[in-house]
Amino acid sequence: MLATGGPAFGQAACDPVMPTSEIASGMTGVGWSVSRGRTREPFTVEVLGVLKDGVGPGRDMVVVQASGPMVTAAGGIWSGMSGSPVYIGGRLAGALAFGFSATSNVAGLTPAQDMAQLLSFRRLGLAQPETVPLSRSLAGIVAARTGRPVSAVDSMTQLRIPLSVSGLNARGMREVRAWAAKRDLAAIPFAGSAVRTSAAPAAATPPLPGENFAAVAAYGDVTMAGIGTTTWSCGDEALAFGHPFFHAGEGPSGANAADALAIVGDSTFGPFKLAAVAETLGTVDQDRLAGLRARIGAGPPTTPIRSVLSASDRGNFRNGGTDVVLPELVPTATFFHLLSNVDSTYDSIGRGTAALNWTFEGRRADGSPWRLSRGNLIASRFDVAIESADAIAFQLDMLQSNPSERVEVTSVQVEGAVETAVRQYTLTRVLVAKGARAPFKRVRRAIGVEPGMLLRVRSFLKHFESGATRRLDLRVRVPRRGAPFGALQIGGGMFRGGEECEGEECGEAMFGSFDALLAALQNAPRNDVLVARLRLGPSGQRIIEKRARLDGVVLGLRTFELRPPGGGGCCAGPDEGP
Repeated sequence: MLATGGPAFGQAACDPVMPTSEIASGMTGVGWSVSRGRTREPFTVEVLGVLKDGVGPGRDMVVVQASGPMVTAAGGIWSGMSGSPVYIGGRLAGALAFGFSATSNVAGLTPAQDMAQLLSFRRLGLAQPETVPLSRSLAGIVAARTGRPVSAVDSMTQLRIPLSVSGLNARGMREVRAWAAKRDLAAIPFAGSAVRTSAAPAAATPPLPGENFAAVAAYGDVTMAGIGTTTWSCGDEALAFGHPFFHAGEGPSGANAADALAIVGDSTFGPFKLAAVAETLGTVDQDRLAGLRARIGAGPPTTPIRSVLSASDRGNFRNGGTDVVLPELVPTATFFHLLSNVDSTYDSIGRGTAALNWTFEGRRADGSPWRLSRGNLIASRFDVAIESADAIAFQLDMLQSNPSERVEVTSVQVEGAVETAVRQYTLTRVLVAKGARAPFKRVRRAIGVEPGMLLRVRSFLKHFESGATRRLDLRVRVPRRGAPFGALQIGGGMFRGGEECEGEECGEAMFGSFDALLAALQNAPRNDVLVARLRLGPSGQRIIEKRARLDGVVLGLRTFELRPPGGGGCCAGPDEGP
């Protein structure tokens, strides 16, 4: 175990820790990090002060000023130095973890004493602060050292994590940046390299303090990894970052080596380390406030995402794979994986139609398996890759985040084809006939109906590519029992999942249980069907419907009120069509 006092650890090779109480202003030390390749370089630090409870109750922050050739060359502390160890008098004092938003050589250390607790982890129940304010006196010292006004240096923030993401083009990387911002992830996404998972790496060599450290959330086509620095290493354990990655508790993430390519300037976030993710070293099993703990050896368990896609009018075919480490990221990783594979196969950004089939498998809270297998047609006039990926990831997210019970996704499989034509119809007009022989009429707002009445619905659909109009008839009968009030809806199958299912309505409030949600998604009408649906009763929960499948997605929805006899149903005169 890593000791918090004394000259050595239980193992002589392990760096001893300097208690935070012994760190004082004016002390000097040396830090280690990598700016290129894997060669560690030293930099000098001077302690400017210790901010008591700066990070949280019982969590101090050590403020230092760094100097040396590598710091000068980069113009200050850079993102990716997180975890860089700092030694004072031969003992580990802490890890670089905080800095100013603007380029500066002043940084905040997570004390090594706090990181040591990760080795025998005890839950502290603290949240990671986005900003750590400096005391007035300490802000004055920093302002004097940096030549900046006190107002510009009165707080420090966690150093951003360079986030390497492979397999995505510029449009895909914009989606990653939007996702990171929505999640409030302190990251700088960049287009990085792919690496395959290795569940049992051959004789993994533990990283040395100061070497690159990559925490991997997903491997394969869409490799997603945070780049930082190893703080401490001993035997089969290592500590890194000095702050969280996803703050996922027990995680897990992959623990990988990395090769630094350059320190890249960024006008918005300051310089950051550009690095290529390399071989697997083991598994991150603690992602906490004070940093990451990794076990060197076996790689992490993963959830496989597989897709087999073809582009029929281009002759392209691709079998893609991404392996997700962090379970909560399975829907997000599925979206990015499908976006990547459709883009690679279709080799175009824009309009088109995707015919897809997918299967999700997983485990329920009691350990029993669950499965969803279905298909759909997705047509887009703008971006078929985005809309296809979103449709599948949305269903996956509904299942994983359902409020009824905790479920696990164990695999995702998608297959299908993409074509250039936009196979899409738009519902332009609806006529209704009451009874088997009555003429069709235009309906303004409401239809007067009686129990047992047959409603014949004639829909006119305009094809997007040809402009031709297609006519389609459906029949639906009002029940003989019960008050015949409610609504008649005519539209594409997608309107059930799109316009009527949002937020909590998609969970327990609408479906009652995970079984009900699973059945609703399994049996929901496809996008390429036209549905005539009666919704009856005070809340519209009694549903009677008829469907007809077409060769394209159906857009549009018409809703007419159903009224009992004498309720004032309004219809225009006969109209047999255009």
